[in-house]
Amino acid sequence: MVLEFSDGSQLEISENTKLNLADLLEDADTGARTSFIKLAWGKFRAILSPGHQEEGSAFSVETPNSLVGFKFSQPIITVAYDPETDTTTIDAETVDVVVTNLRTQRTQLLLRGQRGIVRRDSILLDVG
Repeated sequence: MVLEFSDGSQLEISENTKLNLADLLEDADTGARTSFIKLAWGKFRAILSPGHQEEGSAFSVETPNSLVGFKFSQPIITVAYDPETDTTTIDAETVDVVVTNLRTQRTQLLLRGQRGIVRRDSILLDVG
């Protein structure tokens, strides 16, 4: 399923996915956009509009074990969470992202093209 927003951003949501669009805000004065999504399980791909390049813009995804965030970009990322293995997988397709393991508070920068895997006590990089 694809959700398309009025600014041109899209969320491609896979089957058997539960997410909450916790915050979708735009500052009327600056045009900065703040988006916060909570992913309970499943997988989605975000393709964000150029409006996410405005200063002050941010996009964050929280899973039960991780927080993924970036600012000032027109990113394409994919985030998946598997509750059976308590594993989050992040593909930083077109932009660098910061990943935080919410259990250990460890933070890792994923460079464009890298895959990060968050497990109970670690963040692993797969540069493929």
